[in-house]
Order: sequence, then C-alpha cells, then structure tokens
Amino acid sequence: MIDCKRCKDISNCIVPKPLTLYTHLLCMGRRNKVIKLTDKKIRYIIRAKSKNDSTKNIALDMKLSESTVKRVWMHWIKYHEPIPIKKFGRKRKEVDKSSEELILGGA
Repeated sequence: MIDCKRCKDISNCIVPKPLTLYTHLLCMGRRNKVIKLTDKKIRYIIRAKSKNDSTKNIALDMKLSESTVKRVWMHWIKYHEPIPIKKFGRKRKEVDKSSEELILGGA
C-alpha cells in the first residue's frame, strides 16, 4: 500500500482538481452563475484556438457554449480582430418635455 505524507493512507487522499478561471466562484458558492462574453474571454478563446485547443475544452473552461466559441473564432479568422461586444439591456428612451411635465406635475 502507498502511504500519503498527510493522510497516512492513500484511500483517504483527495486529489485536487486543476484550477480554472472560475475556481474562485466555486469557493464563493456561485456554482451555476452564467457570465456573459467579456473581452478577457474573447482573448482567451483566440489564444487557446491558436494553440490548437479543442472547442469543447475551451467552452467547458469558459462556461460558454461551443457555438459561442466557434463564433468568436470564425470572426477572428475572417476579420483578424476580436469580435465586438454588444451592449446588453434595454435601450434608454428619451423622455420629451411634455411627458416629463405630466409625470412631475401630477405629483
């Protein structure tokens, strides 16, 4: 039997998982948090695909879908620039003066 220096028995040893980009989130209890595509992720995808990493492994590491990784990579291949990040959320609507007076005047 092989002995472990800490546990004194190999059957009780815990093998740590390799660290990923989201290890800190696992420690904080945010296991299922979905994080959108960021500039940092785009650069990571381009760098990893340049090193011939598989799309599936990159998608698992970055918590993205395989199609998102492919979309970022195909944009890089075609234009030789990172894919632009679109602003998300509802567009701000300008309030005209009459609406503002109606809202503030009624109070």
